Amino acid sequence: MIDGFKTSCLPLNVYQLAETLSINIDPQTVYAKVSSLIFGFIDRVDTSTGEIRKVCTLHGSLHKYANGGVHNADSFRLSDLCRVFTELQELYGINSDITRLYSVEFGVNLKLPYDPQRILKAIRMYKGYTFTPIGKIGLIYAADSYKLKIYDKGKQCGVPSFDSILRIEISATNTYLKKKHIYTPMLGDLLSVDVWERFEALLLDTLEDIVIVEAVPLEGLSEKERDLFALFFGDDWQALDKVKRCRMKKKFIALAERLGVTQIKENLKNLISIECKYLRDMDSDKCNRNGVFAK
Repeated sequence: MIDGFKTSCLPLNVYQLAETLSINIDPQTVYAKVSSLIFGFIDRVDTSTGEIRKVCTLHGSLHKYANGGVHNADSFRLSDLCRVFTELQELYGINSDITRLYSVEFGVNLKLPYDPQRILKAIRMYKGYTFTPIGKIGLIYAADSYKLKIYDKGKQCGVPSFDSILRIEISATNTYLKKKHIYTPMLGDLLSVDVWERFEALLLDTLEDIVIVEAVPLEGLSEKERDLFALFFGDDWQALDKVKRCRMKKKFIALAERLGVTQIKENLKNLISIECKYLRDMDSDKCNRNGVFAK
């Protein structure tokens, strides 16, 4: 579930860390990449003394790091995250319990019995707004404090055997998460089962705000019903004012539900719940071994 993240300054001896990484941090700014994690050594003014001191931040993909930096297309469980945090402390002295978290990305990789494009082509809008295409692999909606992405993970990762995988993820700042009653001030807070349950709830709530309606044969529909489908299957709905757009959207969804072309969304919600329950499994007997993340 957890993938990308950004920290504030790491609470450790940066020169000792630089020695561990075998890098010279004398230049003003130095970045060191380990698998998919990026250590950033920068000069910053100490507000208490006014002196310039070297600090280190960390960001990247925890999921990809667990796979040796190769990909993040499989299932990354709570037990796997625990193993990664243990390794980060043993190798680099990073204590997740006292490392401040700035932002985090969470989501699910869903194995579908059909091409993910079926979902992507059925997505109409999010909260009355349009998505922006991510090349040919998916869609993104970007706000100031969070981003919502839905895309074909198999095509994105390019690793054989990971086909028909849909990725649904949210990347958000701690400020946004706090408004949603999710508290993760420290990196170690991501090991909380309660936090993962709240992440699942936020994913499902967000999905509820996405209009997902598949195409339907227009034969047998009245002229008004055909016009309603044409309105939301095209771009004309964007020209409506907020009040009329909301009213027409309700009619569109009601008609789509009556015709049975919204069931794909209900199936998607069910898959998310099943996957999230599996990801929260902390049974040590089911932890991965040797970096292998097969179910």
